[in-house]
Amino acid sequence: MKYFIQLLIVLFFSSFALVLKANVFDEIKKIPPEQRITKSQLIYDKQVRTKDSVFAFQSVFELIEMAKQLHDKSLECFAISMLADHHARTNGYSKATTQLHLDAIKMADENNLPIVLGICNFKIGRYYYSFLKYPLAFEHLLRANNIFKEIGYDKAPNDFLFYLANIYYSAGDIVKADSFFHACLRYKTHDRFVNMQANNSLAAIAKQKNQLDKALQFEQQTLAIAAANNDSTWIGLSNGFIGNFYFLLHDYTKAKTFLQKGYMSNCIHNEWSNAIICALNLAAINIVENNFSEADRYLQLSNQCFQHQNLMKDRKRKAEVMALYYERKGNTAAALQWHKKFVQLQDSMNSNAELQSFNNIQLRIETEKHLSEIGKLEADADKAKLKRNAIILILCLLMFISLLLYNRRRLKTKAENEIAKQREALLQSEKLVAETELKNAAIQLQNFTENLRNKNELIEQFTNEIEALKKSTSADLIQTERVEHFEKLLQSTILTDEDWDNFRQLFEKVHSGFFFHLKEKFPNLTLTETRMCSLIKLQLSNREMANMVGISIDAIKKSKQRLRKKISPENEEVEIENLIATI
Repeated sequence: MKYFIQLLIVLFFSSFALVLKANVFDEIKKIPPEQRITKSQLIYDKQVRTKDSVFAFQSVFELIEMAKQLHDKSLECFAISMLADHHARTNGYSKATTQLHLDAIKMADENNLPIVLGICNFKIGRYYYSFLKYPLAFEHLLRANNIFKEIGYDKAPNDFLFYLANIYYSAGDIVKADSFFHACLRYKTHDRFVNMQANNSLAAIAKQKNQLDKALQFEQQTLAIAAANNDSTWIGLSNGFIGNFYFLLHDYTKAKTFLQKGYMSNCIHNEWSNAIICALNLAAINIVENNFSEADRYLQLSNQCFQHQNLMKDRKRKAEVMALYYERKGNTAAALQWHKKFVQLQDSMNSNAELQSFNNIQLRIETEKHLSEIGKLEADADKAKLKRNAIILILCLLMFISLLLYNRRRLKTKAENEIAKQREALLQSEKLVAETELKNAAIQLQNFTENLRNKNELIEQFTNEIEALKKSTSADLIQTERVEHFEKLLQSTILTDEDWDNFRQLFEKVHSGFFFHLKEKFPNLTLTETRMCSLIKLQLSNREMANMVGISIDAIKKSKQRLRKKISPENEEVEIENLIATI
């Protein structure tokens, strides 16, 4: 029932995803491409990572779409890898998460993006390591390391070298850990936490190598960074560590100063283990100096810290200090007893690590079993209440979802109706415009044809007058010049190329598709034959056509005969006018 309620809650919040619009990555559009990945990671860490899953996933999906719009393949690969990170955070280890990581790697490889390829391999390596898939983790982490080694570690994420160093340190490979921590410091990062941790880890490695002077230098650098950033927690830790190093170097004067600061600060920040070590080392210094009253005070302070945290390593250090305390006071029996306890604790820590781990697991299983039994009892007591609340929640969800779907359907229907109205109005407007244009074209074609007919009448008159002048017996110079002028005027009234172009445009508007279908059916027609077909389509007489094109009526008749044979050679009875009328 618990998981069912959780599922309903997820469904409830997911219904808002339809209207949720995350805008946290909008500023990415305004910055240069080379800065987008770093800025995206910063925004994700500060504004997305810790938010609810609906908002987080919506934000990352928005970043992916933004990358596509910007045609930024680097950002797109990185965003997919980021999506895989968040998927792992919410769903754990899964095939879907793994596939998202692999998709990002494939895209970066196909688009030849070495920096992003290195980042994506680093992310999937960290993902595998988190879920104890060590072979796969090291495969991808080493791949990323090879890429960044080639293109430069300054192109790698700030925590890449630090992460590799920590893995090797946890695995006990001090040599490689030392190398990567040093590399981390060589490539300066703006992440103060990484800088402090790297210096602190190098100090711990130097201590293991018994290089106390070097360890002290690294820890002093850690303190300087913490002080510059006013990080009170790390200031306290570093003071304690520096005091411990001075103590091991037997510089008790300096050790006291740092150990006292470290003790006070660690108590304030509940760093009890470090506070215990500081107090015990202060007690040891006062024992060596035979100042037993101060030693007793610090031993009492350590006992107070043990009430908050009681680790084996701290108990071992206490046994060592107590053995020294009783030895200096001359109580041999008590000193031997504490020394024996110290040896037992040390042996336990050295030889029983695996047994301790097993015991911890067993203890955790037993604790979880106990809590499960308690939870079952509580669940039985609240069963009726839980059912009632579940039913109410289901009804509320159903009502909300129904209302949401109804409202969405109503808005969709309204939008569709509005679009249909606009489309209908547009069609009516287009139809009206088309009808008006066709009507105007028909009128213009009619006027054009009428003008041609008037021109034909004028041509007829000129022709008759020329014939009359030629037949006149008078042959004086004036008569001859009049004949020449009439012939020139006759030529100017014949249908010109410009007239034909205007005529063709008007003709196409009225008889849309005539020339196209004519050419489609009879592709071998010449330009002159095409003109003849259009004049026939207008039902002009032979005389009118002859006057328009400037040839004789007999020539028109012969042109029609040739045209009919060309168009329909198998049917000589059909008139050319009837054939043209069907086109």
